[in-house]
Amino acid sequence: MDLSAAADRLPEPYRKRHPEVDSRGIRAVRNFIANDYDGTDEEILWQAIAVQFPAIAAAPRA
Repeated sequence: MDLSAAADRLPEPYRKRHPEVDSRGIRAVRNFIANDYDGTDEEILWQAIAVQFPAIAAAPRA
């Protein structure tokens, strides 16, 4: 399962308890890259992977 699919499956109560997990943003980034790869800014993508993803991965599991 990819990160976008996992973000889609987050239950609403979890989303409300953890607004720091930007599930809408996760899906948007995935869709942008999938549909406009040539227009993707590699620096922004790297920041998302190197900076934002570790924060998402460290988010509470409950």
